Amino acid sequence: MGGARDRRPQHLGRRRELQLLRTRGGPDPDRPPAAAAHDQHQHAISRHRAGDRGHRHTRSSLGDAHIPGERRTHHVGDHDRDRESRRVHGEHPGAPVRQHPVSSPAGSGTHAFDVASVYEPFETAGGWTVGDVGDAATSGVWQRTIPLGTVAQPDADFTGAPGTACFVTQNGTPGGDVGEADVDGGKTTLLSPVFDLSSGGPYVKVEAHYRRWYSNHLGSELDDAWRVDASNNGGANWTTVETASLGDNRWTPVSVNLLALFGTPNQVRFRFVAEDQGAGSIVEAAVDEFELIAATQPPVAVLPPAVASSAVELGPAWPNPARGAASFVMTLPRPATVSVVVLDPQGRTVRRLVRDGTPWGAGRQTLRWDGRGESGQRLAAGIYLLRAVVLGQALERRLVLLY
Repeated sequence: MGGARDRRPQHLGRRRELQLLRTRGGPDPDRPPAAAAHDQHQHAISRHRAGDRGHRHTRSSLGDAHIPGERRTHHVGDHDRDRESRRVHGEHPGAPVRQHPVSSPAGSGTHAFDVASVYEPFETAGGWTVGDVGDAATSGVWQRTIPLGTVAQPDADFTGAPGTACFVTQNGTPGGDVGEADVDGGKTTLLSPVFDLSSGGPYVKVEAHYRRWYSNHLGSELDDAWRVDASNNGGANWTTVETASLGDNRWTPVSVNLLALFGTPNQVRFRFVAEDQGAGSIVEAAVDEFELIAATQPPVAVLPPAVASSAVELGPAWPNPARGAASFVMTLPRPATVSVVVLDPQGRTVRRLVRDGTPWGAGRQTLRWDGRGESGQRLAAGIYLLRAVVLGQALERRLVLLY
């Protein structure tokens, strides 16, 4: 039976620009040590918003923003496992920005879009809790684990190898009866942390995405329901955003437009409810890859071409998160020698994309990483850091690698 887990609210906020899930009062556990050593010093350094230049010895960007009109959205999240609260602070040079070209009589420039997001594949413990008022299920209680497949329950999480875990309504024993550990006797509830969006607006996009599995097609009575609720005040009041009465035994993608639902997002929270209230039936549920995206639209900034190209630039990873390969664009104002490496969460070099001292010409070039290590092996899913050293600067970008 899955037990209740520590409740740890998560927070998203913004003054001038958003930083993704920076831990308040402690180090970022997913931050490579080599990059984290200078983070604290860099909080006082403001970033030139309009150019999205590579950051000189600054914390890397953690994601890529959504530009209105594009269908692709890129998002990642750092998960603070050690602190009770998480808040995004403004004025941080590592805030993720995607640049959209604009023009004016003064010359070409960029339109910057900030994005903050949470990405939770449930591979490690987070601030999610099990149990709510009225829960009475005698079996099938939510637990974060590697699912054991049955005719009603998935045999793998959605993320895929090397990812393994998700939230499921309890595992039975290997080879056991299909009804051994399904939901019985009432409901069981999975609660998200509280996501604080109260100080981050105005937003142009706030959405939640997740994958869910629901099975209710076996047994004598198919009269039970799957339900997902969202709250804008930390759980004091709830609005139902999804229901299902018949399962289809597959990972189903679900999206929720929180901006349309709440108008002004505040203390956002989710709960996932599976129940077996009537006559006996086989009820199984699972949740994986929960994501929350909050995007803002700051004013347009227009720079003359000469100013915009005066510094080294390292663009964000595309796509991010990535399933396998991702690309980065780097622009040099003049010819220089370049070194580019990929670091794992422990700060170790796992791949050299550009060897030390390799000459590059001026202009824009694309770097591509295939998600593999120096020996060609597939690397584990997780957060990686691309570091480029050029013209006396160290520029960094983060990438979440999925499989």
